[in-house]
Amino acid sequence: MSTVLTIDNVQLTAQDVINFLKFNNEFEEIANRIISDKLTVLAAGQRGISVSDEELQGGADDFRRFAGMHRAKDTEEWMKEMNVSVDDFESFIKDLLLKNKMMLDITSDEAINDYFRLHSPKFEAVDLKHIVIAGKDKANEIFALLEDDEDMFDELVIEHSIDEDTRFTQGRMMNVRRGTLGPDLEAKVFNASKDDLVGPVQLGDEDFFEIVQVLKFHPAELDEDIKMEVSKAIHEEWLADRAKDVQIKIN
Repeated sequence: MSTVLTIDNVQLTAQDVINFLKFNNEFEEIANRIISDKLTVLAAGQRGISVSDEELQGGADDFRRFAGMHRAKDTEEWMKEMNVSVDDFESFIKDLLLKNKMMLDITSDEAINDYFRLHSPKFEAVDLKHIVIAGKDKANEIFALLEDDEDMFDELVIEHSIDEDTRFTQGRMMNVRRGTLGPDLEAKVFNASKDDLVGPVQLGDEDFFEIVQVLKFHPAELDEDIKMEVSKAIHEEWLADRAKDVQIKIN
């Protein structure tokens, strides 16, 4: 196996690099990225998507500009340093363009809008304040105090909450999306009204309980950030379906 890295007189092969990634639990992530890209590129070919010479040249020019390689000599030196050929470079750019075209095909505006309509609840969010308390009796006691005087919430957070991350911000958690809270608490929070108190709700199997006050609801809106999220979700679901139809083996 060819040498890919030399340190003084010690030569490291591609297998050495792969073993390093495996032992540091990084190999699977990189392998999955490669599989994702290759599945997308192969599907583009099967759909008859192609890249023209003009597009290939434009993609190469964009890559060079982005990498700060403004002269032909810069590119030649970079390829020599990376130990890649012109054919390797062109193949990489072609795959990149095919992948981007395929992504545009499967994440069209229509596909994004359809996905959002079907899954819009998962993009809803809420602003809230919470207190995490050890012990059911104490949690019930604090909840009773809040029912009598909700204005005590900030004070009780500082005095009693064991959540150090939010204890000194009056327990505030902003723009909390569905899927972030535990299922029991989430169901109650998203069915509550503004300013409602929710709880105490037990956190898993431990003797910890959470009390929440709902501050504001954020309905799902298809803004640019959500479009990017939806696009990623569509691609991931498409990849999962695609992977069922091909043989993938990681050696």
